[in-house]
Amino acid sequence: MSSRLSDRVLRGGIERRGVWGGANGTLFPHLETIRTKQDAASDHAALWVDLDI
Repeated sequence: MSSRLSDRVLRGGIERRGVWGGANGTLFPHLETIRTKQDAASDHAALWVDLDI
């Protein structure tokens, strides 16, 4: 993002709960319904940001 826009960032993060984390799924927390790699919503985590615009 532009430096002008980055000045307005309040907070941000990575939403990984729908991703299977590592060989055993324990690399990071995931949703209760994800019990195997096949249950994962995606293999890509979502980035999010709150902006003061």
